[in-house]
Amino acid sequence: MAQDMAVSVKIDAFDSAVEGRVQRIVPSADPLTRRFEVTIALPPDQRLLPGLFGRAEIVLGTATATLVPARAKTQRGGLDGVFVVGRDQIVRFRWLRFGRERNGTLEVNAGLSPGETIVTRVDEAVREGAIVTATCADDGCARTGGAHD
Repeated sequence: MAQDMAVSVKIDAFDSAVEGRVQRIVPSADPLTRRFEVTIALPPDQRLLPGLFGRAEIVLGTATATLVPARAKTQRGGLDGVFVVGRDQIVRFRWLRFGRERNGTLEVNAGLSPGETIVTRVDEAVREGAIVTATCADDGCARTGGAHD
């Protein structure tokens, strides 16, 4: 983080975020909370009033992560995971270690490789060993779960 860095600030009373700039960074943290004081300058706006609450999103770096839709997460035998579709079109439950949840997606920390196909809408009919078929809609093709004998 550096002075004059662009920062997205979401004010609870506003519909959209406001772009501010880092004006000052206090170089020492509070030893109990481990928080740093950062002053962010916001553009003039008549809607900004004393007492409003906001959250600043400060991007310190980027990383690549495997993400899955939150609705794909299911629990079997007390373990959280997803159903993975193999090349043979057979569904198998895979235990995953999940990270943060953001905007309807879950970060996968371990257990899934990029490019694997998962069942994104799980219902009670989906069981280990079920065969899945692809269904296509106007917006593209998605894999769906369904039990077949």
